[in-house]
Amino acid sequence: GASGGNAVGSSAAKSNNPVKNAIASAATSLNIKPVVASAAGTTTAADPSPATATASASMPEPMDTKDDTSYSKDTINRMLPEQAWNQILQSNFAATTKDCLNTLLKIIDNVLSRPNEPKLRSVRCANAAFEKKVGRCVGAYDFLYSIGFLPKSPAIILGGMQAAGTAGNAQPEMLELSPENESSEMLLRGRNVLIQSAIRNLGG
Repeated sequence: GASGGNAVGSSAAKSNNPVKNAIASAATSLNIKPVVASAAGTTTAADPSPATATASASMPEPMDTKDDTSYSKDTINRMLPEQAWNQILQSNFAATTKDCLNTLLKIIDNVLSRPNEPKLRSVRCANAAFEKKVGRCVGAYDFLYSIGFLPKSPAIILGGMQAAGTAGNAQPEMLELSPENESSEMLLRGRNVLIQSAIRNLGG
């Protein structure tokens, strides 16, 4: 009689796991209640990871500021400073380009001369002087992205900066050159492009 009891017990234990697995996989495929999936998956080591992965994929967190910079870098179509500046030369009048060049040069020089001053590493795009000299210049944002500046507002990036070539009018709230994204080589390269262009194309 005892052996019969054991057989029944073991078959019940065996059927226990498939049921839990079925609940977990159903919950993950439905993608509705990740809490149920993780609760069911606690007994098995393999279950929690797919459950949490689908949960995080289905619910993007807009408040996660840590991911903003990496997300921006991936989203923005980064050009080289030479390419971005050529776009500015081809798309704007000489007077607009000259104003833009002088302001961009000032931004780069400020960062290079006072690297430890955070105020100089961010640009408020709504600033009237910036908007007049740089913001309205087609391709100017692309140039700033090429030397390491990134927009701080993820909502605006989603709104239209994927098409970087036509993003001359897509204005982020702030641009920031974060220390981890700064490359003095790219800043100097951008500066050199501007100076060469000032001599060659704009008559100083």
